[in-house]
Amino acid sequence: MNKFKILLTLAFALTASTAWASEDDYYYRYTAPYLGDYSGEFDDQPGTLRLTQVGNEVRAEFFAADGSWDLVEGCGASFGRVVDADVDEKSGRYEIDKLVMVFNPGQCRQIRGREITLDFKHDDGQVSHVNLSVLEYTETRYDCWRTIGYSYDYGYPRYGRPGYPGYPYPDRCMPTSYSSYLRGSFYKL
Repeated sequence: MNKFKILLTLAFALTASTAWASEDDYYYRYTAPYLGDYSGEFDDQPGTLRLTQVGNEVRAEFFAADGSWDLVEGCGASFGRVVDADVDEKSGRYEIDKLVMVFNPGQCRQIRGREITLDFKHDDGQVSHVNLSVLEYTETRYDCWRTIGYSYDYGYPRYGRPGYPGYPYPDRCMPTSYSSYLRGSFYKL
């Protein structure tokens, strides 16, 4: 009896997970206009971006003009599976605005992004080009200032930047995050 319960539970779990996966991966039904070759460059490296579909999965490959398959020069970086898709219905047609794919930076572990975004642009309902971006790095800088007195004209504190004579130390600092992205743009052939 316990074996039957375990098998029934396992069968239900597999059915539920399969139904959830197919519901989540609906984007593949609308990929036909997006498949094919795109010409352009990524991180100042010219080449061709190829989108293909195998079963219910969209795949992306990059072929550099120098004959290598390296998306980021010298890294061995590559695309993975699609993890997110933005699909909109416009005038009875479905358009994919964005695909987010797993990104493998290869040997360049200094590249922080693990997802690459393919942002599709449309002209008159047709795919014209795709922009790619992946997070290269993020750094935190501190923007600091010092109260240097009150403005009697307006009744609020005036602020000065540190390093001015007589004000070597800041009163207030605020962390600000700055991000840099590797970017590319490809046009449909």
